Amino acid sequence: PSELEASWANFQDTLSGIQYYEYAVGNSAGGVNVLGWTSAELTTEMLIQELPLTHGSQYYISVRGIDNVDNTGSFSSSNGLTVDLVLPTVADVIESENDSLDMDYLNQADTIIITWAGEDGLSGIASFETSLGTVVGADDVVAWTVLSDPAVFTNTLLGLGLSNGTSYYANVRATDVAGNVSEIISGDGVLIDLTAPVNGDVLDGHGVDEMFTSAPDTLLASWTGFIDDISGIEYFEYAIGTSEYGTEMVDWTTVGPDTTSFVEIGLTLIDAQQYFTSVRATDFADNISSLSVSDGIILDLTDMALVSSSISPESYLPLLEPPTLSYIFTEAIDSGAVTIEGNLSGTISASVLDSTVSIDLSGPFTSHDTFAIITSVNDFSGKDAIVLDHTFYTELLADYNNDLNVDVSDLVQFIDAWNNNDLTFELAPVTGTVPNLVPELDSTFSVRDVATFCRMWYWSNPTAQRVMAMNNTVGPPIAIDQSGRQLIVTLPDGTAASEIAIQYPVESMEISYTKE
Repeated sequence: PSELEASWANFQDTLSGIQYYEYAVGNSAGGVNVLGWTSAELTTEMLIQELPLTHGSQYYISVRGIDNVDNTGSFSSSNGLTVDLVLPTVADVIESENDSLDMDYLNQADTIIITWAGEDGLSGIASFETSLGTVVGADDVVAWTVLSDPAVFTNTLLGLGLSNGTSYYANVRATDVAGNVSEIISGDGVLIDLTAPVNGDVLDGHGVDEMFTSAPDTLLASWTGFIDDISGIEYFEYAIGTSEYGTEMVDWTTVGPDTTSFVEIGLTLIDAQQYFTSVRATDFADNISSLSVSDGIILDLTDMALVSSSISPESYLPLLEPPTLSYIFTEAIDSGAVTIEGNLSGTISASVLDSTVSIDLSGPFTSHDTFAIITSVNDFSGKDAIVLDHTFYTELLADYNNDLNVDVSDLVQFIDAWNNNDLTFELAPVTGTVPNLVPELDSTFSVRDVATFCRMWYWSNPTAQRVMAMNNTVGPPIAIDQSGRQLIVTLPDGTAASEIAIQYPVESMEISYTKE
């Protein structure tokens, strides 16, 4: 700056009148060390240019009049002015919601408080101006606004309606009394984050979800899937309770954003009690996610043991429709395997539900067989494992009373079933060799059933040599009549059972029975 502006009035000359005015500039009243007396003609205002002005110096403009007879009047001087060539300064611009703490993130969209510091070391601050924009120095959100009180260093912007996920910058400039305008100083910006983090999943274990633990003083958990795409997750908190979302065991504990698991030791846990871990995330804008809770883990200090078996080991099983074998244990089963060994026929299939193993036996099994069913189970804690190796037998075909012998009492039941067509006593067709025959029943009584009974009889009674009572006739004699190719055998009244041995190919015979 090298200019000064001056104006004057009320100079008079009552006789000859004013011919012209002169002005001068100096560092004191009437001084001419900056600019000597210079004619202004009769103008009463002047823009004085090309002055060698210096910052901080005080300058006086003096004016005098010259009348028409060249008399020079006394001068009059201004009260002086100080030249201010240095811009005011603005610093420490911050965006906040409490006018003291610089905030990089806000979780509300209506209010921003702009705070700053500013000074001018010479002429002083005349006013401050503020604006708000989406880029540094801009006023596309709130236009430049002049604040009339230079002693106030804060401005509250209300009703903004800011956009989620957008950064906003506060801008401030100052004007001093000399009219110098400062540079625009901007804050580092504030990001609007109105959205809480997305909560994830919590596992009772590190990377795997455990159902049981055998550690009486330690719990651990991990979590995944927590996301915040705007300000980011600042920290996690976890708690442990005996109920979902509870804090009975461990109150809310803060860990960093890179931590995704914990181990809590020194706890006093109760056997068979279930414990739950809750986790929540807080982002940099102080939004808090919904709670995520694990599905719980149970302390298992109980030894696994067999409670009951639906079929006792070394039992005899039916050949066709054996019952389901069920084992019940003291604890829930994590994994199990069942195999059958030594069987000549028949299969098994197994399923596990809670603490029960169910084994379905599918026949037909082989008569007079012996096999083992081997069952292996583990509990969820990994502490206990049990292996059951149980032997089972199959019933003897044609042994209806299960005394392991095919005798007359079985013969009586077979004949009665034949007479009443009771197919529950059916025996044939069969495959295999005596006594290990496999029934493949055809739902009808025929000579095959008789032949099968006989085969089992002679195996069970090897000393009979195919004639049970050859030399030991009991009761009235049996009447036998021949008519052509027929042999008619008439049994005495009251006969309950009898054996007829005919040495002739079975496939060439037909046997019929009548009650007459």
